[in-house]
Amino acid sequence: MGSPDPRRDVERRAAVREAGGPGYRLMVDANQGPTLADARALARAIEPSAISWLEEPVPADDVSAHARLVEATSIPIAVGESLYSVGQFKEYLARDAATIVQPDVARVGGITPWLKIAHLAEAFNVPVCPHFLVELHVSLVAAVPNGRVVEYIPQLRAVTTADLVTTDERATASDVPGIGTSWVVRPDQGSSSDPAELTFLGSTPRQGTSVFVRRTQRSVPSSDRMATPSTTSGIARAKQMNFNEAFRTVVCARGRRASWHVAQFLDAWGGFVEAVESGYPGDLYEYEDELSVRDDVERAMSSHELPPYPGWAEFHERLIELDNRLISILAVGPQVRPGSPWWRARLPKYGGPELAEDAARLFGATVEVV
Repeated sequence: MGSPDPRRDVERRAAVREAGGPGYRLMVDANQGPTLADARALARAIEPSAISWLEEPVPADDVSAHARLVEATSIPIAVGESLYSVGQFKEYLARDAATIVQPDVARVGGITPWLKIAHLAEAFNVPVCPHFLVELHVSLVAAVPNGRVVEYIPQLRAVTTADLVTTDERATASDVPGIGTSWVVRPDQGSSSDPAELTFLGSTPRQGTSVFVRRTQRSVPSSDRMATPSTTSGIARAKQMNFNEAFRTVVCARGRRASWHVAQFLDAWGGFVEAVESGYPGDLYEYEDELSVRDDVERAMSSHELPPYPGWAEFHERLIELDNRLISILAVGPQVRPGSPWWRARLPKYGGPELAEDAARLFGATVEVV
């Protein structure tokens, strides 16, 4: 991503979605190429596409530009693979310049600083999705409550003796002492000799490191590319919270939603449905921002990490009522994203002039102005 012409990026995203199908989450990486103006245009162009995050949208040393972009888009902004210290991550978090942090354990100086960054991000209610080195990161992500996904790039197969264990898009943290990675090391003399195994950090690992490995002998989600961990520590933490805190944690609530009561998510969804019934007055950016409340609710509905909630049945009943109202409205509107969740697949038939203009420009769809 990051073409000077945002339309090319929209076309690329559509091609990837078509190839992968609707069940896959899409993450976009601009590799620090765009300017702030171009990044804003890119974000605006792909916002309707349910992008999970936009990675390195501008140069990594421009904290101010990241903060301004976070304010300008509903797409989560991810940074971290090009940051090298706890202090750099602290500046990003303190200035609300990152929605997701991606520390690389090899680049930030090892396990100890990586954990400091993860816990610092937790204090800001920001998830951790580390860069590369899945063999090591799978245990670290499973050890922190705000760990979300690991990046599966199997480039170490040639120099390790065992591949990462994955089952049903979930990666399992190793129970081998140390960091759980065995390297192939050839003896100094004789290239024809059989490889010898060397467990990183030695056969007698540092005690602090082995504790994390033993604690995380559990499944962590994975995919060919990405994985979403569901850790025992995360579940236990959620159960210790009240339901509202757990709900916000599960949906990674940010901005004004970071302090919402669970009923406020439903109230916001109800207000959105009423606005659509009357002919949505805002532009597509505002429409998608309000629509993301339904994404949050769906994430919570499918989670297994929420503690018991006596009002859940009433919440679900009210949600079904609101959903049915919106379904009837969207049924007669233009289809713009086939294969997406039903609330994103169509636009309403009627709306304000800004929504109509954006629908025509981005999708070639007709929204009648009321």
